[in-house]
Amino acid sequence: MKEFPQIVKNKKTVYTVKQVFLDFIEFDELWRREREKSQIYKGFSCFNCEKKFIDGEKMSVLVTDKRNKVACKKCGEKLLEQALKAKSKEEEI
Repeated sequence: MKEFPQIVKNKKTVYTVKQVFLDFIEFDELWRREREKSQIYKGFSCFNCEKKFIDGEKMSVLVTDKRNKVACKKCGEKLLEQALKAKSKEEEI
């Protein structure tokens, strides 16, 4: 018995990062417990690199044009640096 063919479509979503708050909140048992109640919440890993957070790790908050996202410190720093460079180039024009 042959399986029916499948069509796979990838949706590309672009998020514009408007602000970055480094070390905004600490990932811990309370954070995990409160967010586990939500069936749609996915904030247990970095939104950018998908690294899973560990207890005691500081998370950065990304304010995007769609919704706020959480990121690891490394990604938060990288995105903040990119945003500052883009802003300085914009001011030169």
